[in-house]
Amino acid sequence: KGSTITAKCKTRINNLKMDDGKVEVDHSHWMSQLNPATTMSELSLPGTGGSFSYGSDQSGYYKSQTLDFGKQWERGIRAFEIVSSQRKTSFASEILTCNKEDITIGNRNLTVKEVVDSLLNRLAKPNCMETAMAIFTYQSNGGSDSQNSVSYMAKAMTYFNTISSDKLVLFKPGLTLNEAKGKLMIVVRPNQRDQNN
Repeated sequence: KGSTITAKCKTRINNLKMDDGKVEVDHSHWMSQLNPATTMSELSLPGTGGSFSYGSDQSGYYKSQTLDFGKQWERGIRAFEIVSSQRKTSFASEILTCNKEDITIGNRNLTVKEVVDSLLNRLAKPNCMETAMAIFTYQSNGGSDSQNSVSYMAKAMTYFNTISSDKLVLFKPGLTLNEAKGKLMIVVRPNQRDQNN
């Protein structure tokens, strides 16, 4: 009461009082609780940076993710940043990085293919009404690592073309939750202007 929230603007709300009725949302499948005709452009997808870096031990300003993929999903995360450089011949075998250091699980490196498979497997579960977005971010590793964002994009597209088209969805105006359910949206950031090389 007495407050106006402007559409399409960020708004911070403090001390929000709920009615006596209890409102519960299951974050692990929050999209299925929405009208399937809701367009993706009406939503703000909760996301994490360096989403699969929980296997690393980073400190400082850019810390690694503390929650594993399953816990992020349960808390409602649907936009996942996947950071890699450009050292391998195939995009699928690129090693994920955090603060320009390889992410390892035990004694092996974590690859793009592994995390994409994790996302696709989650979305392939029976009656899955969720969608997810994978944001691939190129981060130069310096040295022999190529700075060519065109080759990064070409390698990425070659890999994405190997994934069955019924598992991916193209973001477009008017795309609904019903059209996107059970599918993965992909965004590629082939360069970082704010990056120190």
